Amino acid sequence: MADRHSTPALENADIATANEVLAAIARVQSVFISGEGAEREAFDDLLETVLRLTKSEYGFIGEVLQDAGRPYLKTWAITDISWNAQTREFYETNVASGLEFRNLDTLFGYSLKTGDRVIANTPVEHAAVGGLPPGHPPLNAYAGIPLHSHGEFVALLGLANRPDGYTDAALKDISPLLQTIGDIIYARRTSSDRDNVLQRLAESERRFSLAIAGMTAGIWEVDLVNDELFTSNRLLEIIGRPPSAEDRGTYARDGLDLLLSRIHPDDRTRVHEALQHAWTTCEPLEIAYRFQHADGHYLHLHVRGQAEQDMSGCAIRMAGSAEDITEKMRLVDVEERTRARLAAVTELSGIGSWEVDLLTGAVEWDATTRRILDVPPNREITREDLISFIAEEARADARTTVDGFIGDLGSWDMEVPMVTARGRRIWRRTTQQRARLEHGARAHGGGLGCNVGHRRDQLRPGVRDPGHRMLHVACRMLHAACCVLRADPGA
Repeated sequence: MADRHSTPALENADIATANEVLAAIARVQSVFISGEGAEREAFDDLLETVLRLTKSEYGFIGEVLQDAGRPYLKTWAITDISWNAQTREFYETNVASGLEFRNLDTLFGYSLKTGDRVIANTPVEHAAVGGLPPGHPPLNAYAGIPLHSHGEFVALLGLANRPDGYTDAALKDISPLLQTIGDIIYARRTSSDRDNVLQRLAESERRFSLAIAGMTAGIWEVDLVNDELFTSNRLLEIIGRPPSAEDRGTYARDGLDLLLSRIHPDDRTRVHEALQHAWTTCEPLEIAYRFQHADGHYLHLHVRGQAEQDMSGCAIRMAGSAEDITEKMRLVDVEERTRARLAAVTELSGIGSWEVDLLTGAVEWDATTRRILDVPPNREITREDLISFIAEEARADARTTVDGFIGDLGSWDMEVPMVTARGRRIWRRTTQQRARLEHGARAHGGGLGCNVGHRRDQLRPGVRDPGHRMLHVACRMLHAACCVLRADPGA
Protein backbone atom coordinates (compact mmCIF):
# COMPACT_ATOMS: atom_id res chain seq x y z
CA MET A 1 0.00 0.00 0.00
CA ALA A 2 3.04 2.29 0.33
CA ASP A 3 3.88 4.53 -2.63
CA ARG A 4 6.19 2.62 -4.93
CA HIS A 5 8.26 5.78 -5.44
CA SER A 6 9.01 5.90 -1.70
CA THR A 7 11.22 2.84 -1.47
CA PRO A 8 14.40 4.65 -2.70
CA ALA A 9 14.35 6.51 0.62
CA LEU A 10 15.54 3.28 2.17
CA GLU A 11 18.70 3.18 0.06
CA ASN A 12 20.58 5.41 2.46
CA ALA A 13 19.16 3.79 5.58
CA ASP A 14 21.00 1.04 7.40
CA ILE A 15 19.98 -2.50 6.53
CA ALA A 16 18.31 -3.18 9.89
CA THR A 17 16.12 -0.07 9.67
CA ALA A 18 15.20 -0.80 6.06
CA ASN A 19 14.25 -4.39 6.87
CA GLU A 20 12.15 -3.33 9.85
CA VAL A 21 10.35 -0.68 7.80
CA LEU A 22 9.58 -3.15 5.03
CA ALA A 23 8.47 -5.80 7.52
CA ALA A 24 6.12 -3.34 9.23
CA ILE A 25 4.67 -2.30 5.86
CA ALA A 26 4.12 -5.95 4.93
CA ARG A 27 2.40 -6.72 8.24
CA VAL A 28 -0.01 -3.83 8.11
CA GLN A 29 -0.81 -4.34 4.44
CA SER A 30 -1.57 -8.00 5.13
CA VAL A 31 -4.05 -7.03 7.87
CA PHE A 32 -5.90 -4.44 5.79
CA ILE A 33 -5.82 -6.24 2.44
CA SER A 34 -7.07 -9.56 3.86
CA GLY A 35 -9.62 -7.89 6.11
CA GLU A 36 -8.54 -10.20 8.91
CA GLY A 37 -7.29 -8.98 12.26
CA ALA A 38 -8.06 -5.95 14.41
CA GLU A 39 -7.35 -2.53 12.94
CA ARG A 40 -6.35 -0.91 16.23
CA GLU A 41 -3.84 -3.65 16.97
CA ALA A 42 -2.33 -3.03 13.54
CA PHE A 43 -2.02 0.69 14.26
CA ASP A 44 -0.56 -0.11 17.69
CA ASP A 45 2.08 -2.21 15.91
CA LEU A 46 2.81 0.65 13.49
CA LEU A 47 3.22 3.14 16.35
CA GLU A 48 5.52 0.81 18.29
CA THR A 49 7.64 0.35 15.15
CA VAL A 50 7.91 4.09 14.54
CA LEU A 51 8.76 4.77 18.20
CA ARG A 52 11.46 2.11 18.11
CA LEU A 53 12.98 3.28 14.82
CA THR A 54 13.01 6.93 15.90
CA LYS A 55 14.03 6.15 19.49
CA SER A 56 11.03 8.12 20.72
CA GLU A 57 9.57 7.73 24.20
CA TYR A 58 5.90 8.11 23.36
CA GLY A 59 3.62 9.26 20.58
CA PHE A 60 0.34 8.90 18.72
CA ILE A 61 -1.18 8.22 15.29
CA GLY A 62 -4.37 10.22 14.80
CA GLU A 63 -6.82 10.73 11.96
CA VAL A 64 -7.61 14.34 11.02
CA LEU A 65 -11.36 14.92 10.99
CA GLN A 66 -13.62 17.94 10.69
CA ASP A 67 -16.44 19.19 12.87
CA ALA A 68 -18.33 22.29 11.71
CA GLY A 69 -15.31 23.37 9.70
CA ARG A 70 -12.83 22.92 12.56
CA PRO A 71 -10.21 20.14 12.44
CA TYR A 72 -9.73 17.77 15.34
CA LEU A 73 -7.72 14.64 15.99
CA LYS A 74 -9.01 11.15 16.73
CA THR A 75 -6.39 8.60 17.64
CA TRP A 76 -5.89 5.20 16.08
CA ALA A 77 -2.96 4.45 18.38
CA ILE A 78 -1.52 6.32 21.37
CA THR A 79 1.02 5.55 24.07
CA ASP A 80 -0.38 5.19 27.56
CA ILE A 81 1.17 8.12 29.41
CA SER A 82 -1.52 8.39 32.08
CA TRP A 83 -0.04 9.84 35.24
CA ASN A 84 -2.86 9.46 37.76
CA ALA A 85 -6.07 7.56 38.38
CA GLN A 86 -8.21 10.08 36.50
CA THR A 87 -6.12 10.11 33.32
CA ARG A 88 -5.72 6.33 33.52
CA GLU A 89 -9.50 5.86 33.68
CA PHE A 90 -9.97 8.29 30.77
CA TYR A 91 -7.40 6.40 28.70
CA GLU A 92 -8.85 2.96 29.41
CA THR A 93 -12.42 4.13 28.73
CA ASN A 94 -11.70 5.79 25.37
CA VAL A 95 -8.65 4.15 23.85
CA ALA A 96 -10.62 1.40 22.10
CA SER A 97 -12.84 3.88 20.26
CA GLY A 98 -10.18 6.56 19.86
CA LEU A 99 -9.31 9.59 21.98
CA GLU A 100 -10.38 12.95 20.59
CA PHE A 101 -8.27 16.09 20.88
CA ARG A 102 -9.93 19.37 19.88
CA ASN A 103 -7.72 22.02 21.51
CA LEU A 104 -5.99 23.73 18.61
CA ASP A 105 -3.82 25.95 20.82
CA THR A 106 -1.17 23.24 21.11
CA LEU A 107 1.79 21.96 19.16
CA PHE A 108 -0.29 19.31 17.37
CA GLY A 109 -3.11 21.86 16.98
CA TYR A 110 -0.73 24.07 15.01
CA SER A 111 -0.24 21.24 12.48
CA LEU A 112 -3.99 20.63 12.32
CA LYS A 113 -4.62 24.29 11.51
CA THR A 114 -1.77 24.82 9.06
CA GLY A 115 -0.91 21.36 7.71
CA ASP A 116 2.73 22.08 8.47
CA ARG A 117 5.32 19.83 10.07
CA VAL A 118 6.39 20.92 13.55
CA ILE A 119 9.85 20.06 14.95
CA ALA A 120 10.39 21.50 18.38
CA ASN A 121 13.46 20.29 20.24
CA THR A 122 12.84 22.89 22.96
CA PRO A 123 9.02 22.79 23.05
CA VAL A 124 8.63 25.41 25.76
CA GLU A 125 10.13 27.97 23.38
CA HIS A 126 7.80 27.20 20.48
CA ALA A 127 5.16 29.84 19.80
CA ALA A 128 2.38 27.24 19.56
CA VAL A 129 3.04 25.46 22.82
CA GLY A 130 0.00 25.51 25.08
CA GLY A 131 1.57 24.17 28.21
CA LEU A 132 1.18 20.78 29.85
CA PRO A 133 -1.33 19.75 32.52
CA PRO A 134 0.10 19.11 36.01
CA GLY A 135 1.64 15.64 36.27
CA HIS A 136 2.07 15.22 32.49
CA PRO A 137 5.32 13.37 31.62
CA PRO A 138 8.11 15.70 30.48
CA LEU A 139 8.06 16.87 26.87
CA ASN A 140 11.70 17.44 25.95
CA ALA A 141 11.38 17.20 22.17
CA TYR A 142 8.41 16.97 19.80
CA ALA A 143 7.80 16.18 16.14
CA GLY A 144 4.37 16.59 14.54
CA ILE A 145 4.36 15.07 11.07
CA PRO A 146 1.31 15.56 8.79
CA LEU A 147 0.54 12.48 6.70
CA HIS A 148 -0.95 12.94 3.26
CA SER A 149 -2.54 10.60 0.76
CA HIS A 150 -3.97 11.46 -2.65
CA GLY A 151 -3.31 15.12 -1.91
CA GLU A 152 -5.38 15.07 1.29
CA PHE A 153 -4.20 15.77 4.84
CA VAL A 154 -5.54 12.61 6.48
CA ALA A 155 -3.50 11.98 9.63
CA LEU A 156 -0.95 13.33 12.07
CA LEU A 157 1.92 11.43 13.65
CA GLY A 158 3.16 12.82 16.95
CA LEU A 159 6.49 11.76 18.48
CA ALA A 160 8.12 12.84 21.73
CA ASN A 161 11.45 12.76 23.53
CA ARG A 162 13.96 11.46 21.01
CA PRO A 163 17.26 11.73 22.95
CA ASP A 164 19.05 13.75 20.30
CA GLY A 165 15.97 15.67 19.19
CA TYR A 166 14.25 15.49 15.81
CA THR A 167 15.48 16.46 12.35
CA ASP A 168 14.04 16.01 8.89
CA ALA A 169 17.00 13.75 8.08
CA ALA A 170 16.26 11.51 11.06
CA LEU A 171 12.68 11.04 9.87
CA LYS A 172 13.55 10.46 6.23
CA ASP A 173 14.52 6.84 6.77
CA ILE A 174 10.97 5.94 7.82
CA SER A 175 9.20 7.99 5.14
CA PRO A 176 7.88 4.85 3.33
CA LEU A 177 6.29 3.71 6.57
CA LEU A 178 4.76 7.16 7.15
CA GLN A 179 3.36 7.16 3.62
CA THR A 180 1.89 3.72 4.26
CA ILE A 181 0.15 4.96 7.41
CA GLY A 182 -1.36 7.85 5.46
CA ASP A 183 -2.48 5.58 2.62
CA ILE A 184 -4.07 3.09 5.00
CA ILE A 185 -6.06 5.78 6.81
CA TYR A 186 -7.15 7.26 3.47
CA ALA A 187 -8.17 3.84 2.15
CA ARG A 188 -10.03 3.04 5.35
CA ARG A 189 -11.80 6.41 5.29
CA THR A 190 -12.82 5.89 1.66
CA SER A 191 -14.03 2.38 2.46
CA SER A 192 -15.95 3.66 5.48
CA ASP A 193 -17.54 6.43 3.40
CA ARG A 194 -18.49 3.87 0.78
CA ASP A 195 -19.95 1.57 3.42
CA ASN A 196 -21.97 4.47 4.86
CA VAL A 197 -23.26 5.36 1.42
CA LEU A 198 -24.17 1.73 0.74
CA GLN A 199 -25.91 1.52 4.10
CA ARG A 200 -27.92 4.67 3.37
CA LEU A 201 -28.76 3.35 -0.08
CA ALA A 202 -29.88 0.04 1.42
CA GLU A 203 -32.08 1.88 3.92
CA SER A 204 -33.51 4.06 1.16
CA GLU A 205 -34.13 0.94 -0.90
CA ARG A 206 -35.92 -0.68 2.02
CA ARG A 207 -38.18 2.34 2.49
CA PHE A 208 -38.81 2.50 -1.26
CA SER A 209 -39.75 -1.19 -1.41
CA LEU A 210 -41.99 -0.82 1.64
CA ALA A 211 -43.74 2.18 0.09
CA ILE A 212 -44.29 0.32 -3.18
CA ALA A 213 -45.65 -2.72 -1.36
CA GLY A 214 -48.26 -0.55 0.37
CA MET A 215 -49.43 1.18 -2.80
CA THR A 216 -52.29 0.19 -5.05
CA ALA A 217 -50.46 1.91 -7.89
CA GLY A 218 -47.39 0.58 -9.67
CA ILE A 219 -44.15 2.46 -10.34
CA TRP A 220 -42.55 2.99 -13.76
CA GLU A 221 -39.54 4.84 -15.17
CA VAL A 222 -38.44 5.52 -18.73
CA ASP A 223 -34.73 6.13 -19.32
CA LEU A 224 -34.80 8.26 -22.48
CA VAL A 225 -31.01 8.16 -22.90
CA ASN A 226 -30.60 4.38 -22.81
CA ASP A 227 -34.19 3.69 -23.97
CA GLU A 228 -34.99 1.42 -21.03
CA LEU A 229 -38.34 0.95 -19.30
CA PHE A 230 -38.46 0.01 -15.63
CA THR A 231 -41.68 -1.60 -14.38
CA SER A 232 -42.23 -2.37 -10.71
CA ASN A 233 -43.55 -5.77 -9.68
CA ARG A 234 -46.81 -4.17 -8.57
CA LEU A 235 -47.32 -2.65 -12.03
CA LEU A 236 -46.40 -5.97 -13.66
CA GLU A 237 -49.13 -7.56 -11.54
CA ILE A 238 -51.65 -4.90 -12.66
CA ILE A 239 -50.98 -5.49 -16.37
CA GLY A 240 -50.92 -9.28 -15.99
CA ARG A 241 -47.20 -9.87 -16.48
CA PRO A 242 -45.14 -12.24 -14.29
CA PRO A 243 -43.18 -10.48 -11.53
CA SER A 244 -39.44 -10.07 -11.73
CA ALA A 245 -37.11 -12.21 -9.66
CA GLU A 246 -35.71 -8.95 -8.34
CA ASP A 247 -37.45 -7.34 -5.38
CA ARG A 248 -38.25 -4.11 -7.22
CA GLY A 249 -39.17 -4.95 -10.79
CA THR A 250 -37.73 -5.43 -14.24
CA TYR A 251 -35.99 -3.43 -16.98
CA ALA A 252 -36.80 -3.76 -20.68
CA ARG A 253 -35.00 -2.47 -23.76
CA ASP A 254 -36.77 -0.28 -26.35
CA GLY A 255 -38.80 1.04 -23.44
CA LEU A 256 -40.76 3.85 -25.10
CA ASP A 257 -41.78 1.78 -28.13
CA LEU A 258 -42.80 -1.07 -25.82
CA LEU A 259 -44.91 1.28 -23.71
CA LEU A 260 -46.70 2.86 -26.67
CA SER A 261 -47.28 -0.49 -28.42
CA ARG A 262 -49.58 -1.67 -25.60
CA ILE A 263 -51.69 1.49 -25.43
CA HIS A 264 -55.07 1.33 -27.16
CA PRO A 265 -54.69 2.58 -30.76
CA ASP A 266 -57.37 5.24 -30.22
CA ASP A 267 -55.43 6.65 -27.21
CA ARG A 268 -51.89 6.28 -28.54
CA THR A 269 -51.55 9.65 -30.28
CA ARG A 270 -53.03 11.51 -27.30
CA VAL A 271 -50.63 9.78 -24.89
CA HIS A 272 -47.61 10.43 -27.11
CA GLU A 273 -48.49 14.13 -27.37
CA ALA A 274 -48.92 14.36 -23.59
CA LEU A 275 -45.52 12.73 -23.07
CA GLN A 276 -43.85 15.09 -25.52
CA HIS A 277 -45.41 18.07 -23.74
CA ALA A 278 -44.21 16.82 -20.33
CA TRP A 279 -40.68 16.23 -21.64
CA THR A 280 -40.51 19.68 -23.25
CA THR A 281 -42.02 21.72 -20.41
CA CYS A 282 -41.09 19.50 -17.44
CA GLU A 283 -44.67 19.95 -16.24
CA PRO A 284 -46.25 17.03 -14.32
CA LEU A 285 -48.03 14.44 -16.44
CA GLU A 286 -51.51 13.23 -15.52
CA ILE A 287 -53.52 11.22 -18.00
CA ALA A 288 -55.92 8.29 -18.24
CA TYR A 289 -55.81 5.82 -21.11
CA ARG A 290 -56.47 2.21 -22.05
CA PHE A 291 -53.63 -0.27 -21.78
CA GLN A 292 -53.58 -3.86 -23.01
CA HIS A 293 -53.54 -6.54 -20.33
CA ALA A 294 -51.47 -9.68 -20.91
CA ASP A 295 -54.65 -11.67 -21.65
CA GLY A 296 -55.65 -9.22 -24.39
CA HIS A 297 -58.38 -7.09 -22.79
CA TYR A 298 -57.83 -3.42 -22.06
CA LEU A 299 -57.43 -1.81 -18.65
CA HIS A 300 -58.08 1.80 -17.81
CA LEU A 301 -54.92 3.27 -16.22
CA HIS A 302 -54.58 6.59 -14.44
CA VAL A 303 -50.96 7.64 -14.93
CA ARG A 304 -48.94 10.36 -13.25
CA GLY A 305 -45.33 11.22 -14.05
CA GLN A 306 -42.56 13.79 -13.83
CA ALA A 307 -39.77 14.33 -16.34
CA GLU A 308 -36.15 15.16 -15.55
CA GLN A 309 -34.05 17.31 -17.87
CA ASP A 310 -30.30 17.72 -18.27
CA MET A 311 -28.47 21.05 -18.16
CA SER A 312 -29.34 21.74 -21.80
CA GLY A 313 -33.08 21.29 -21.18
CA CYS A 314 -33.38 17.89 -22.84
CA ALA A 315 -35.47 15.25 -21.10
CA ILE A 316 -33.35 12.33 -19.94
CA ARG A 317 -35.81 10.30 -17.90
CA MET A 318 -39.35 10.23 -16.62
CA ALA A 319 -40.80 8.38 -13.63
CA GLY A 320 -44.24 8.05 -12.14
CA SER A 321 -47.07 5.79 -11.08
CA ALA A 322 -49.93 3.95 -12.78
CA GLU A 323 -53.18 2.96 -11.07
CA ASP A 324 -55.82 0.56 -12.37
CA ILE A 325 -59.10 2.54 -12.56
CA THR A 326 -61.02 0.04 -14.69
CA GLU A 327 -63.68 -0.53 -12.03
CA LYS A 328 -64.06 3.20 -11.43
CA MET A 329 -64.51 3.79 -15.14
CA ARG A 330 -67.13 1.03 -15.26
CA LEU A 331 -69.08 2.73 -12.47
CA VAL A 332 -68.77 6.08 -14.26
CA ASP A 333 -70.14 4.48 -17.41
CA VAL A 334 -73.03 2.94 -15.46
CA GLU A 335 -73.78 6.32 -13.90
CA GLU A 336 -73.69 8.12 -17.24
CA ARG A 337 -76.02 5.58 -18.83
CA THR A 338 -78.37 5.78 -15.84
CA ARG A 339 -78.38 9.57 -16.04
CA ALA A 340 -79.12 9.40 -19.75
CA ARG A 341 -82.06 7.03 -19.17
CA LEU A 342 -83.36 9.22 -16.34
CA ALA A 343 -83.08 12.33 -18.50
CA ALA A 344 -85.06 10.60 -21.25
CA VAL A 345 -87.77 9.49 -18.82
CA THR A 346 -88.09 12.91 -17.20
CA GLU A 347 -88.25 14.59 -20.58
CA LEU A 348 -91.00 12.28 -21.82
CA SER A 349 -92.97 12.42 -18.58
CA GLY A 350 -92.50 16.12 -17.97
CA ILE A 351 -91.22 15.43 -14.45
CA GLY A 352 -88.14 17.44 -13.52
CA SER A 353 -85.71 17.09 -10.60
CA TRP A 354 -83.78 19.48 -8.41
CA GLU A 355 -81.28 19.38 -5.57
CA VAL A 356 -80.11 21.94 -3.03
CA ASP A 357 -76.90 21.94 -1.01
CA LEU A 358 -78.06 22.94 2.46
CA LEU A 359 -74.55 24.01 3.47
CA THR A 360 -73.67 26.29 0.53
CA GLY A 361 -77.14 27.12 -0.80
CA ALA A 362 -76.20 25.96 -4.31
CA VAL A 363 -79.14 24.66 -6.36
CA GLU A 364 -79.08 22.28 -9.30
CA TRP A 365 -82.04 21.97 -11.71
CA ASP A 366 -82.26 19.45 -14.50
CA ALA A 367 -83.16 20.40 -18.07
CA THR A 368 -86.84 19.54 -17.65
CA THR A 369 -87.29 21.77 -14.60
CA ARG A 370 -85.55 24.64 -16.41
CA ARG A 371 -87.75 24.14 -19.47
CA ILE A 372 -90.95 24.16 -17.40
CA LEU A 373 -89.91 27.35 -15.57
CA ASP A 374 -88.46 29.01 -18.70
CA VAL A 375 -84.98 29.23 -17.13
CA PRO A 376 -82.02 29.22 -19.56
CA PRO A 377 -79.32 26.55 -19.07
CA ASN A 378 -76.59 29.02 -18.14
CA ARG A 379 -78.49 30.84 -15.39
CA GLU A 380 -77.37 30.09 -11.85
CA ILE A 381 -80.15 29.22 -9.40
CA THR A 382 -80.03 30.00 -5.67
CA ARG A 383 -82.11 28.84 -2.75
CA GLU A 384 -84.02 32.12 -2.79
CA ASP A 385 -85.00 31.45 -6.40
CA LEU A 386 -86.87 28.37 -5.21
CA ILE A 387 -89.24 30.70 -3.34
CA SER A 388 -89.23 33.60 -5.82
CA PHE A 389 -90.79 31.48 -8.58
CA ILE A 390 -93.79 30.72 -6.35
CA ALA A 391 -96.75 33.03 -6.85
CA GLU A 392 -96.84 35.78 -4.23
CA GLU A 393 -100.14 34.67 -2.69
CA ALA A 394 -98.73 31.20 -1.91
CA ARG A 395 -95.20 32.24 -1.00
CA ALA A 396 -95.67 32.50 2.78
CA ASP A 397 -97.18 29.01 3.09
CA ALA A 398 -94.47 27.56 0.84
CA ARG A 399 -91.71 29.16 2.90
CA THR A 400 -93.17 27.72 6.10
CA THR A 401 -93.20 24.26 4.51
CA VAL A 402 -89.59 24.59 3.29
CA ASP A 403 -88.31 25.88 6.64
CA GLY A 404 -89.98 22.96 8.39
CA PHE A 405 -88.29 20.57 6.00
CA ILE A 406 -84.86 22.05 6.73
CA GLY A 407 -85.48 22.09 10.47
CA ASP A 408 -86.68 18.54 11.04
CA LEU A 409 -85.42 16.69 7.95
CA GLY A 410 -89.03 16.26 6.87
CA SER A 411 -90.55 15.85 3.42
CA TRP A 412 -93.36 17.51 1.52
CA ASP A 413 -95.80 16.93 -1.31
CA MET A 414 -97.63 20.06 -2.39
CA GLU A 415 -99.14 21.81 -5.38
CA VAL A 416 -98.35 25.51 -5.70
CA PRO A 417 -99.01 28.27 -8.23
CA MET A 418 -95.80 29.51 -9.82
CA VAL A 419 -94.70 32.25 -12.20
CA THR A 420 -92.03 31.30 -14.74
CA ALA A 421 -89.07 33.44 -15.77
CA ARG A 422 -91.18 34.63 -18.74
CA GLY A 423 -94.13 35.55 -16.55
CA ARG A 424 -96.37 32.55 -17.33
CA ARG A 425 -98.55 31.35 -14.46
CA ILE A 426 -98.52 27.60 -13.97
CA TRP A 427 -99.50 25.09 -11.32
CA ARG A 428 -96.70 22.79 -10.29
CA ARG A 429 -96.66 19.79 -8.04
CA THR A 430 -93.41 19.35 -6.09
CA THR A 431 -92.37 16.53 -3.81
CA GLN A 432 -89.40 16.33 -1.46
CA GLN A 433 -87.99 13.35 0.40
CA ARG A 434 -85.95 13.53 3.61
CA ALA A 435 -82.57 15.28 3.38
CA ARG A 436 -79.48 13.21 2.87
CA LEU A 437 -76.95 13.24 5.75
CA GLU A 438 -73.15 13.40 5.52
CA HIS A 439 -71.08 12.86 8.68
CA GLY A 440 -74.18 13.44 10.82
CA ALA A 441 -75.03 16.84 9.28
CA ARG A 442 -77.79 17.77 6.82
CA ALA A 443 -76.02 18.08 3.50
CA HIS A 444 -78.36 17.72 0.53
CA GLY A 445 -82.06 17.94 -0.12
CA GLY A 446 -83.78 17.36 -3.41
CA GLY A 447 -87.03 16.51 -5.07
CA LEU A 448 -89.16 16.26 -8.20
CA GLY A 449 -91.76 18.43 -9.80
CA CYS A 450 -94.20 18.42 -12.71
CA ASN A 451 -96.71 20.74 -14.32
CA VAL A 452 -100.27 19.94 -13.10
CA GLY A 453 -102.07 22.98 -14.48
CA HIS A 454 -103.96 20.96 -17.09
CA ARG A 455 -105.26 18.60 -14.43
CA ARG A 456 -106.46 21.39 -12.16
CA ASP A 457 -108.22 23.07 -15.08
CA GLN A 458 -110.01 19.91 -16.21
CA LEU A 459 -110.85 18.28 -12.91
CA ARG A 460 -114.43 18.97 -11.73
CA PRO A 461 -114.91 19.85 -8.07
CA GLY A 462 -115.45 16.77 -5.91
CA VAL A 463 -114.08 14.31 -8.51
CA ARG A 464 -110.90 12.48 -7.50
CA ASP A 465 -108.15 12.62 -10.10
CA PRO A 466 -107.48 9.04 -11.30
CA GLY A 467 -103.93 9.97 -12.39
CA HIS A 468 -102.99 11.57 -9.10
CA ARG A 469 -101.80 8.34 -7.50
CA MET A 470 -99.87 7.28 -10.61
CA LEU A 471 -98.12 10.65 -10.66
CA HIS A 472 -97.22 10.26 -7.01
CA VAL A 473 -95.74 6.81 -7.67
CA ALA A 474 -93.79 8.13 -10.63
CA CYS A 475 -92.36 10.94 -8.53
CA ARG A 476 -91.20 8.49 -5.85
CA MET A 477 -89.57 6.21 -8.43
CA LEU A 478 -87.72 9.07 -10.10
CA HIS A 479 -86.67 10.41 -6.73
CA ALA A 480 -85.18 7.02 -5.85
CA ALA A 481 -83.25 7.05 -9.11
CA CYS A 482 -81.84 10.49 -8.31
CA CYS A 483 -80.77 9.29 -4.86
CA VAL A 484 -78.88 6.41 -6.46
CA LEU A 485 -77.06 8.80 -8.76
CA ARG A 486 -76.14 11.09 -5.88
CA ALA A 487 -74.64 8.18 -3.96
CA ASP A 488 -70.89 7.65 -4.08
CA PRO A 489 -70.11 5.28 -6.98
CA GLY A 490 -67.38 3.63 -4.96
CA ALA A 491 -69.61 2.92 -1.98
